[in-house]
Parts: sequence; C-alpha cells; structure tokens
Amino acid sequence: MVDRFQQSNPNSRKFGPLPSAAMTVRHIVEEGVKRARSQQATTLGSSSADQLAIMADMLDRGLVSREEFEAEKSKILRQA
Repeated sequence: MVDRFQQSNPNSRKFGPLPSAAMTVRHIVEEGVKRARSQQATTLGSSSADQLAIMADMLDRGLVSREEFEAEKSKILRQA
C-alpha cells in the first residue's frame, strides 16, 4: 500500500513502504490534528485571547507550524 507521502517523497523508494506500526502512529497523529483543527473551528464564538491560547497550545504540541500559527494569529487579531 503506497500512501500520498510515499508518492511524493523520493526517499520512500529507498526504504520501501512504511511498516504497519509507523502507519498506525501516522494515522493517530493525523486524526489528532484533524480533531484539534475541528476544535479550533468551534471556538469562533470565544474571545480573541481564548483563540490565541488554543493556537499557542496547538503550536506547542506541534499540531500546527509556526507559519500556520502566525497566519491564524494575524486573522484573530484583525477580527478583534
């Protein structure tokens, strides 16, 4: 089974398919990211400070990149 990461990553040809344990971990991480982003979307009614705190937590957990954090922070501050 070849996933989209392996299709776009030239190194995957070198090492072959990911072991099932790695695929399971990857799936768990992707589901966590989806859940965190969904939770973020439900905070639209909360204060700007709450939204920034949630984004900072997501950044600390590695669920969003620094660039994603900064982009969301700019949006939140513009709406405030």
